[in-house]
Amino acid sequence: MFDTFGRKPTITATYFSSAVIAIVLDVVTMTSALSACEWAGARRYRPGPGGPPYSPGVAGTGGPTSRTAVMADRSHNEEIDEVAAALERYGPLGRQALEQAVRGRARGPGRFRTALKDTVEESRAQRLSSGAHTPPARAGR
Repeated sequence: MFDTFGRKPTITATYFSSAVIAIVLDVVTMTSALSACEWAGARRYRPGPGGPPYSPGVAGTGGPTSRTAVMADRSHNEEIDEVAAALERYGPLGRQALEQAVRGRARGPGRFRTALKDTVEESRAQRLSSGAHTPPARAGR
């Protein structure tokens, strides 16, 4: 593919905005982190079908590296950060109080529940026997 002068066109970073470059970097970072997690330990041999079918010529088959998937993951990470920050700020909270502190109902159905579950899985919060959640215990506290 050549332009009208017989030169091969090149694409440089000047053609892209900083937002596009940030999204591309997020895609690369998240893809490498996801692949490292998926290929480690017992998760490597999960039963069931593989990934979704992919065809480079068909729209919508881009898989988890698509721009919308990255934006959804970014907002999910922000929700996890908000839950962890609320626990650090207010201390131990019950589920309903924590949901009100981060305005969990405004995000949509199930979003707060998954953010709270992932916050605990990432060891950024602990679930107490009473059902309340607290920031993780740190050395020197």
